[in-house]
Amino acid sequence: DLLAPGGRAVIIYPNPWSLGARVFQSDWFPWEAPRHLVLPTPQALAKAARRVGLVPGQVRTTARHAAAYLSHSKEYRRGRPVDLARLRIGVMDNLAAALERLLVRLGLKVGEEVIAVMRKDFEPIAT
Repeated sequence: DLLAPGGRAVIIYPNPWSLGARVFQSDWFPWEAPRHLVLPTPQALAKAARRVGLVPGQVRTTARHAAAYLSHSKEYRRGRPVDLARLRIGVMDNLAAALERLLVRLGLKVGEEVIAVMRKDFEPIAT
C-alpha cells in the first residue's frame, strides 16, 4: 500500500546459491543468523510479490562485495570473530572475487547478493 502505482521496490539480500555460499557452506559470512532466517529463491520471491500486487521484474546477482564476504567467511571457518573495522582482504580473496565477477558478467547467478526489482502496476481507470 505504501508503494505508488508505477513505483518500484528493490530487494537486495544474500544469494544462498553464490559461489561463496557453495564453497564455505555453513561458514559463509552473509548467513548472519539470526538476521537472515529466510533467503527466498527468486521464484518464491516472485510468487510472494504477485500475491501483494507487484509485478516481478529483473532479478540478477552482484559480486560487488565478494572479496570482503570471502575474507570474512575464511575467518568464520577458522573460528575467529570477524572484525569489520579491520578488514584484511588477501590476494586469493581478490582473485576469487574477480572470478565471481567474471561469472556474473557471463550471466551466471553466482554473485554474493540477489537484486530483485518489482513494480506496482497502475490501477485501471474506471470508465
